[in-house]
Amino acid sequence: MFLCPLISIAQQSRAKSSPQDYIWMNLGNPDFSPGTIAYTNITFCLSDSLPYVAYRDEVNSYKATVKKFDGSSWVDVGMEGFSTGAAYFVSLAVISKGQPFVAYSDDSNSGKATVMY
Repeated sequence: MFLCPLISIAQQSRAKSSPQDYIWMNLGNPDFSPGTIAYTNITFCLSDSLPYVAYRDEVNSYKATVKKFDGSSWVDVGMEGFSTGAAYFVSLAVISKGQPFVAYSDDSNSGKATVMY
């Protein structure tokens, strides 16, 4: 997984002094999901360094949802709750063109593996 720095120059100088001195900040709204979530996974697009997050979305019948941070807010990638059934153990990868791939245990398919893009 590629991780890019998401802190300002001023924060970088503070963060380098000691791991205990690092100050965590919200990236966009701290409550960007419509309800309770589980099986959260985050990754970054290599071409634009944008963070993507996938999760099991309680509000959408426990189905999988993917969002990305566009620089100011978290926006949907496709439709919320796109999986056929409830999604467990959600995993996310994004290729360089910004195409997300989501793997999960598919409740509508006897808990078998499903990958969607």
